[in-house]
Amino acid sequence: PEWNETFKLGSRGFDLRAATSLRFLVLDFDGLKRDDVLGVLEVPLDLVACPMDD
Repeated sequence: PEWNETFKLGSRGFDLRAATSLRFLVLDFDGLKRDDVLGVLEVPLDLVACPMDD
């Protein structure tokens, strides 16, 4: 499947600059059963080129 999602990370109580990696956990939604893990991706933040706003 292809979702073409866009994410904006961060909040006033969360400092992404203190993190070393970012983990994405993708789940399906089952109404009556436990959700299934579809995939996990961990991205080391030293590999990501993006400016950090103050």
